[in-house]
Amino acid sequence: MGGPWVIRPARPTDAAEIERVARAAWHAAYDPVLGPVVVDSVVDRWYALGTLRTEIEEARWFFVAVEDGSVVGYTHAGRLAGRPRIAELYRIYVDPERWNGGIGTALLGAVLDAACSAGTERIRLLVLADNEVGIEFYRARGFESVGRTTTTLGDTEYEELVFERGC
Repeated sequence: MGGPWVIRPARPTDAAEIERVARAAWHAAYDPVLGPVVVDSVVDRWYALGTLRTEIEEARWFFVAVEDGSVVGYTHAGRLAGRPRIAELYRIYVDPERWNGGIGTALLGAVLDAACSAGTERIRLLVLADNEVGIEFYRARGFESVGRTTTTLGDTEYEELVFERGC
């Protein structure tokens, strides 16, 4: 699918590798904004292996990119609560050593194909307003900013942008 990697559904046995990719990607993307202590705290909480395994088992759409037997990226999406025609992209991260190689685009394509084939009309996501790389990635793939919200990470509140695109 565009590279030496393949995209496939995630398995609970992928959890440790997904956590490894998450930690590396979060540090690369968010250390300048959040600081490394907050990044570690968020990853520890959001990617606890037991919780992550359960999320993989219960996820509607959770895909990994695998290269040479190792996870190099992942994406996770599901239906927006109470809005069956809208899917929410929860996560999409790629090992920073593999950035700009098409893996993120392929992962996004896999989740869009799956969600749109299942009757989704729109895909929604949140991105930190200070994440210029993420914002550029989504805009280049047809997403438009449709609103703003906030989230608390550590003890600080951060602005997030709401992006959407149609199927």
